[in-house]
Amino acid sequence: MRPNPLLSLAALLLAAPALAQHAQTTAVAVDPNDPRVVWATNRDNDSVSRVDTLAGVTTDEIVVGVRPRTIAFSPDGSRAFVANMRGDVPVDVNFLTPFSGNEVRGSVSVIDTASRTVVQTLTDVGVEPYGVAVAPNGKYLAVSAIRSGTIRFYDLATLGLVAEHAYPADMDVIQAPLTIADVDSDRDGIPDLAD
Repeated sequence: MRPNPLLSLAALLLAAPALAQHAQTTAVAVDPNDPRVVWATNRDNDSVSRVDTLAGVTTDEIVVGVRPRTIAFSPDGSRAFVANMRGDVPVDVNFLTPFSGNEVRGSVSVIDTASRTVVQTLTDVGVEPYGVAVAPNGKYLAVSAIRSGTIRFYDLATLGLVAEHAYPADMDVIQAPLTIADVDSDRDGIPDLAD
């Protein structure tokens, strides 16, 4: 009999401290309210699966945005936040096809974990969001976006934007007072924060 890799992964996740997963960027997360349940992003079919690890079955599959990458929970486990790298842009749309100009190039789906439905979609999260995390104090949601080189912070209660930090991720756009030496200290042609 072959071992079930999903159950092996679930066992590893269950061995980790429950609070630690809130501060990490991960594509798989343990449900804070039920350590037997794992939530996983499905990048290739634009959904999130809720898996009962004891029964070894997927209990729900929730459609989110295009190319979901990471998931994090509110401290009480009532909401899950999913970073959708392409927002609503289909994977076959690119600069050659071309874009229409109305695309949302990144989003965060907010899932109500009780009803297992998307109740809100944040669209002002930057271009190509990759990481999403809830602050250990439970007050903020942080979203990192690769293309825009930003980390945006939202009030967890209202989901209103409270702060943004832009970091140098592109050698063609170096904001004053920074210089090339500040952005690329090892002179490899790649911004240090993009390594």
